[in-house]
Amino acid sequence: MVRRPRRTAPRPDGDPFKRFPNGLRATLKSIRKFWHGAFVHEGAPRNAGNFAKRFLATYNEVASRYGRKPKTQASLKSLINKLESSGVEGTDITFSKMRAYAQFVDLPTGLLLLFSQAVSQEAQGRTREEINEFIIRCRLAIGALESYAVRGHINATIFHIRDGDDPRAEYDAQLDSLALMCRNYSDDQSVRRTIEDWNALLKRSGHDHAQ
Repeated sequence: MVRRPRRTAPRPDGDPFKRFPNGLRATLKSIRKFWHGAFVHEGAPRNAGNFAKRFLATYNEVASRYGRKPKTQASLKSLINKLESSGVEGTDITFSKMRAYAQFVDLPTGLLLLFSQAVSQEAQGRTREEINEFIIRCRLAIGALESYAVRGHINATIFHIRDGDDPRAEYDAQLDSLALMCRNYSDDQSVRRTIEDWNALLKRSGHDHAQ
């Protein structure tokens, strides 16, 4: 049985010391305590110092991509503690920090944020059905993006556009696929149909849990 992390009181919206969502803070803290390789380890939770030792190479590799100075094990330990407190000035979480945690667990940053949002929603009292609906909407949006990529012409860019062929030149995003994702995410009819299909599948397999 995996030991549960010690609970940390969430900071309410509007709290002047709330630097980022409580669900993200809880996710980062649990990664520090219990993530080991590609599985959740059992036993005593890791302290910040032990985690910093494991996390240092990943953190500095990601930080170097964004012009950040490398950290020592001691300075990374201090940063980890500040992030988990989410109440110390100067500890706003940057993209590079989120990406480092995501890379540590072998996920793209967006998927780690998606997981942390599910954590937030459940902690806020959302029902399982509400959370499932949110995940279904996300899956429909990703499915739209996948479909758009498959249909795109093999020799054309479909997600960005730049003037000329210089890869160093500034570029903009092409928003057609983003608009399609938004439409699919907000498609209530598709969401209801997906829920009905899942319920029918669960009933046929002998489960009577809705959604």
